Amino acid sequence: MVLKKEVAKYNNSLHPPLLKIELDKIAPPYLHILLRIVLKHHKLLENAAHAIDKRIISLPEDYLTDLGKIVKEYGAEWRQAQKLQSQLEFEHGCLVFSEAEEDIRHYRAEKEKTEHKLSHLHHTELKPRTGPVAASLDNILT
Repeated sequence: MVLKKEVAKYNNSLHPPLLKIELDKIAPPYLHILLRIVLKHHKLLENAAHAIDKRIISLPEDYLTDLGKIVKEYGAEWRQAQKLQSQLEFEHGCLVFSEAEEDIRHYRAEKEKTEHKLSHLHHTELKPRTGPVAASLDNILT
């Protein structure tokens, strides 16, 4: 049995530790659980902010406030890219099913124009953490 005067040597325990481990290397068991909970809530917040960005971009102009219109201008390239992508799919379908040579030339030219427009867009899709709401999460959380 350890005497009371030696308790300070063993970090306030009543017996010597089983393993000699430096105290700066020990993490309390609840710390990992707490970090996991914080990470889970942070990811939920990121997903919610991304959903807000997608919702703002998809709303019609009439329903938006001034700030919403600014956000929509920011996301206008993504919306334009979606329209061009659907137009490109339509032109490809027309090109496949057209029989006349004149129609084939016309749809091929239209498809090349659409591909050219699509190649000049910088942001072709709204990726997570790139929208105006989701990108400002770091400022909100600090």
